[in-house]
Amino acid sequence: EQEPKLAAALEATKTRLGATSVRVLRGDGLSFLARQAPGVVDLVLLDPPFGSPLGARALAEAARIVVPGGHVY
Repeated sequence: EQEPKLAAALEATKTRLGATSVRVLRGDGLSFLARQAPGVVDLVLLDPPFGSPLGARALAEAARIVVPGGHVY
């Protein structure tokens, strides 16, 4: 998440739920995805700007890093 207030809200929700295996990252999601090795995460949650070409690129990168049997939403 790039927006500081939204990242803080996500972090607060994570804490409230006790979701210790969740990481909230602030920054450019495409850059993060591109730096990851293939098959390293169980779940990727995407929220690219709808109607933007970023969606297809984000989906391709997310599919590359998710483990077999993992999920991209």
